[in-house]
Amino acid sequence: MAEVSFFYNEREDNGKRTGLAINGERALERFVPGDDERNPGLRWYFDVIYPTNTPPATQEAAIHWFAQHADAIKTSLEDAAIKLENGIDADSTPWSIVRPTPDGPVRVTISAMRRYVAVDISKRILQFLNGDWNEFVSHPEPVG
Repeated sequence: MAEVSFFYNEREDNGKRTGLAINGERALERFVPGDDERNPGLRWYFDVIYPTNTPPATQEAAIHWFAQHADAIKTSLEDAAIKLENGIDADSTPWSIVRPTPDGPVRVTISAMRRYVAVDISKRILQFLNGDWNEFVSHPEPVG
Protein backbone atom coordinates (compact mmCIF):
# COMPACT_ATOMS: atom_id res chain seq x y z
CA MET A 1 0.00 0.00 0.00
CA ALA A 2 1.24 3.50 -0.84
CA GLU A 3 1.68 6.31 1.68
CA VAL A 4 1.13 10.03 1.40
CA SER A 5 2.88 12.01 4.14
CA PHE A 6 2.41 15.60 5.21
CA PHE A 7 5.55 16.67 7.06
CA TYR A 8 7.12 19.54 8.95
CA ASN A 9 10.75 19.81 10.08
CA GLU A 10 12.30 22.50 12.26
CA ARG A 11 16.08 22.68 11.91
CA GLU A 12 18.84 23.72 14.32
CA ASP A 13 19.43 26.86 12.22
CA ASN A 14 15.71 27.80 12.58
CA GLY A 15 14.98 26.73 9.01
CA LYS A 16 11.53 25.19 8.46
CA ARG A 17 10.46 22.71 5.79
CA THR A 18 6.81 21.82 5.18
CA GLY A 19 5.73 19.44 2.48
CA LEU A 20 3.88 16.50 1.05
CA ALA A 21 5.66 13.29 0.07
CA ILE A 22 4.30 10.35 -1.91
CA ASN A 23 5.99 7.07 -1.07
CA GLY A 24 8.92 9.01 0.36
CA GLU A 25 9.36 11.27 -2.68
CA ARG A 26 8.69 14.96 -2.05
CA ALA A 27 5.95 16.34 -4.29
CA LEU A 28 5.11 19.67 -2.62
CA GLU A 29 7.32 21.75 -0.40
CA ARG A 30 7.82 25.10 1.28
CA PHE A 31 11.20 25.96 2.81
CA VAL A 32 11.88 28.97 5.01
CA PRO A 33 15.64 29.45 5.45
CA GLY A 34 17.05 29.79 8.93
CA ASP A 35 20.01 31.71 10.27
CA ASP A 36 23.10 32.60 8.27
CA GLU A 37 25.08 29.83 9.93
CA ARG A 38 23.65 26.76 8.16
CA ASN A 39 22.88 23.77 10.39
CA PRO A 40 20.47 21.22 8.83
CA GLY A 41 20.21 19.07 12.00
CA LEU A 42 16.63 18.64 13.15
CA ARG A 43 15.20 20.00 16.39
CA TRP A 44 11.85 18.33 15.96
CA TYR A 45 9.50 17.07 13.28
CA PHE A 46 6.13 15.55 12.60
CA ASP A 47 4.73 13.32 9.87
CA VAL A 48 1.04 12.76 9.19
CA ILE A 49 0.88 9.54 7.20
CA TYR A 50 -2.05 8.34 5.09
CA PRO A 51 -1.97 4.81 3.68
CA THR A 52 -3.74 4.76 0.32
CA ASN A 53 -4.36 2.53 -2.65
CA THR A 54 -4.64 5.57 -4.91
CA PRO A 55 -1.77 8.00 -4.28
CA PRO A 56 -1.57 11.16 -6.38
CA ALA A 57 0.54 10.54 -9.48
CA THR A 58 1.49 14.14 -10.36
CA GLN A 59 2.33 17.33 -8.50
CA GLU A 60 -0.98 18.83 -9.63
CA ALA A 61 -2.79 15.77 -8.27
CA ALA A 62 -0.82 16.17 -5.01
CA ILE A 63 -2.11 19.74 -4.65
CA HIS A 64 -5.66 18.47 -5.18
CA TRP A 65 -5.11 15.56 -2.74
CA PHE A 66 -3.80 17.94 -0.09
CA ALA A 67 -6.78 20.27 -0.52
CA GLN A 68 -9.14 17.32 0.00
CA HIS A 69 -7.32 16.09 3.13
CA ALA A 70 -6.17 19.37 4.74
CA ASP A 71 -8.97 19.47 7.34
CA ALA A 72 -8.31 15.90 8.49
CA ILE A 73 -4.56 16.57 8.66
CA LYS A 74 -5.11 19.70 10.72
CA THR A 75 -7.51 17.90 13.08
CA SER A 76 -5.00 15.06 13.49
CA LEU A 77 -2.29 17.56 14.47
CA GLU A 78 -4.61 19.34 16.89
CA ASP A 79 -5.44 15.99 18.51
CA ALA A 80 -1.75 15.16 18.83
CA ALA A 81 -1.03 18.56 20.41
CA ILE A 82 -3.78 18.00 22.98
CA LYS A 83 -2.45 14.54 23.84
CA LEU A 84 1.07 15.96 24.28
CA GLU A 85 0.00 18.77 26.63
CA ASN A 86 0.58 16.60 29.70
CA GLY A 87 3.91 15.31 28.42
CA ILE A 88 5.19 11.83 27.59
CA ASP A 89 7.83 9.57 29.02
CA ALA A 90 11.32 10.53 27.83
CA ASP A 91 11.89 7.07 26.32
CA SER A 92 8.79 7.36 24.14
CA THR A 93 10.11 9.13 21.07
CA PRO A 94 9.30 9.02 18.32
CA TRP A 95 5.74 9.19 19.57
CA SER A 96 2.78 8.13 17.40
CA ILE A 97 -0.97 8.14 17.52
CA VAL A 98 -3.34 6.53 15.06
CA ARG A 99 -6.55 8.35 14.38
CA PRO A 100 -9.53 7.19 12.33
CA THR A 101 -10.67 9.38 9.43
CA PRO A 102 -13.32 8.85 6.74
CA ASP A 103 -10.51 7.74 4.40
CA GLY A 104 -9.00 5.26 6.86
CA PRO A 105 -6.49 5.40 9.71
CA VAL A 106 -3.98 8.23 9.83
CA ARG A 107 -0.75 7.97 11.83
CA VAL A 108 0.81 11.08 13.35
CA THR A 109 4.45 10.62 14.35
CA ILE A 110 6.32 13.27 16.31
CA SER A 111 9.90 13.31 17.46
CA ALA A 112 11.95 15.91 19.29
CA MET A 113 15.66 16.01 19.74
CA ARG A 114 17.49 16.87 22.95
CA ARG A 115 15.90 19.52 25.12
CA TYR A 116 12.44 19.58 23.57
CA VAL A 117 9.76 17.92 25.65
CA ALA A 118 6.20 16.95 24.77
CA VAL A 119 4.63 20.03 26.35
CA ASP A 120 6.91 22.27 24.28
CA ILE A 121 6.16 20.28 21.11
CA SER A 122 2.43 20.62 21.80
CA LYS A 123 2.84 24.42 21.79
CA ARG A 124 5.03 24.30 18.69
CA ILE A 125 2.44 22.24 16.76
CA LEU A 126 -0.21 24.82 17.63
CA GLN A 127 2.16 27.65 16.58
CA PHE A 128 2.72 25.84 13.29
CA LEU A 129 -1.04 25.50 12.74
CA ASN A 130 -1.47 29.24 13.37
CA GLY A 131 1.39 30.31 11.06
CA ASP A 132 3.25 28.10 8.59
CA TRP A 133 0.15 25.91 8.06
CA ASN A 134 -1.73 28.82 6.50
CA GLU A 135 1.20 29.70 4.24
CA PHE A 136 1.46 26.11 2.98
CA VAL A 137 -2.31 25.75 2.50
CA SER A 138 -2.48 28.94 0.45
CA HIS A 139 0.71 28.35 -1.57
CA PRO A 140 1.68 24.65 -1.89
CA GLU A 141 4.67 24.64 -4.22
CA PRO A 142 5.73 21.74 -6.42
CA VAL A 143 9.22 20.41 -5.73
CA GLY A 144 11.78 21.21 -8.41
